Amino acid sequence: WQTAYGTSGYSLANFSPQNIPANAAFQVQGESSWTWAANTTDPRALTIPSGSGGIAASWYNLTSFTFNLDFSDTATHQFALYALDFDQKGRSETIKITDANTGTQLDSRTISNFASGTYLVWNISGDVIITVTPTGGPNAVVSGVFFDPVSP
Repeated sequence: WQTAYGTSGYSLANFSPQNIPANAAFQVQGESSWTWAANTTDPRALTIPSGSGGIAASWYNLTSFTFNLDFSDTATHQFALYALDFDQKGRSETIKITDANTGTQLDSRTISNFASGTYLVWNISGDVIITVTPTGGPNAVVSGVFFDPVSP
């Protein structure tokens, strides 16, 4: 991920420190955290910044959890998340983005078969709520989120 995402910042489940951009407020709500492997060479795990190995961890919930994201400027920013069904439990989930001020749904995507990991990418501005809801398997999971400028 470090060569493709997160040039402006990142937040990884169960990893500290986080690196949130100065122009963004970011909060995870309604989640629990789980680590499958704290230091692994499994290529599906997220590489540990400034370290070696990777971390296979997630924010999760049986019903849903949210990312509250508020950019303080008027620019559009690239936001990516990485979902990994590390223990291969047949998870599927819907990720919905809603305008936090109006409640208008801006996008909705459903993913499944992500035991190898998958990235979802959006161009976002302003204040949004990203809701992750399980549609199959034991729960919904996200392993990391990444902040970047919009690519041309």
